Amino acid sequence: MRRPAKVRQYALAYFNRRIGPWRWTREEVEEYAIRRGDASRDRRTPKIVYLTVPADILERWVWVEAKADDNIVPLRVRPQLRLVK
Repeated sequence: MRRPAKVRQYALAYFNRRIGPWRWTREEVEEYAIRRGDASRDRRTPKIVYLTVPADILERWVWVEAKADDNIVPLRVRPQLRLVK
């Protein structure tokens, strides 16, 4: 029997209270913070991201349980959803 995988997730937070959704990579959270205006990139080194004073990035480990016969394919991108009336 296969053991469940343990993966890390990240989220944007203010004063240790999560304000954004859990995401699979730290880069996704940094981009989210930049879009919200809670972070900015360094002009000389674009890989460096500065968060505003109350903002922080939370981390957590999550067990992903899947059975051998499950028809699950891991996605590296978030699916685009649209409202259907």
